Amino acid sequence: MRDSSHGAGMRRIPIVQFFLTSRPYSYASEVSQALVFWLALTRGDPRGLGAVTLQTLAMWLFFNWQSDRIQRDTRRLRPPLLLVLVPLGTALAVGWMWNGWVGILGVLANSAFMSLYSLKSRHAVLGPMGPLLRGLTVGAQFMRVWTLTPGAPPDQVAIYAVLVLAIWHIGRNLVGDVRDVQKDVYELPVRFGTAAASWVFRLGNVAALVLLFAGPLPGRLPAGMVVVFTWLIIELLQRRFVGESAHEWGYLGHRVMVLAAVFAHLFLAVPLGLPWVWTVAILVAAITLQPLYFWLPGKRFTPLKRLFFISHR
Repeated sequence: MRDSSHGAGMRRIPIVQFFLTSRPYSYASEVSQALVFWLALTRGDPRGLGAVTLQTLAMWLFFNWQSDRIQRDTRRLRPPLLLVLVPLGTALAVGWMWNGWVGILGVLANSAFMSLYSLKSRHAVLGPMGPLLRGLTVGAQFMRVWTLTPGAPPDQVAIYAVLVLAIWHIGRNLVGDVRDVQKDVYELPVRFGTAAASWVFRLGNVAALVLLFAGPLPGRLPAGMVVVFTWLIIELLQRRFVGESAHEWGYLGHRVMVLAAVFAHLFLAVPLGLPWVWTVAILVAAITLQPLYFWLPGKRFTPLKRLFFISHR
């Protein structure tokens, strides 16, 4: 009864649900990642930080709302088409103002990969490839940011940045799939088990660390420490939640990875030239918006209770 009344309440205030389903807890993670790419591509030019931030937030809104339209989760309102197109149009306008048709092509390519990823829950072939497709959206984000620049070829710093962050994001997405294993149908943890997903996650962490320390990225030592520390936390969570409750380490692990990603991005961005005002703003946004995850329709708070051995009835 409580769930149905909650759903009815959300339907009375759709603007609240659409804000929550834009996943505001990940705004800081998405923006800070895009800023790493911009600073790496432009060698620290601060003039485009605002444009990159606006376009990235617009693309994030488009990503989530078009995904909810495609996936048709009955626990959430289906966004109207106009709501999906407005942020896409905003991103296209930014691309046009900064680099004409080239900037538009970057947005269209990024949106295509986002839409492809969103189909994973509805197709048996794409389902197990979900984490890989999410990694490709990171690569597409890099290409979109690149189309805003004057067009100089990416140097080694930029190439290593996108490889490391794309691979690490694959692991983050995989943890999210473990979280949703009870409701998903085609995703990798459902098809091959959470144990197999854990090993893929470990291999991804190893690959990300090897690339991080093999390349010329400034800030790689503290960023690598974030990767290792996050990996350790998730390993401990896996030992706490086993068997039928294995999905619950996915809930907590995903929360850890979203916040940890912000710190890893900033450790890479600050040596590349990110101003301190931007750094503080991103940190404040990351911390203050995190709790909104637990109000996202279809999510629940129980893993925190289980973690501290509090029974829930």
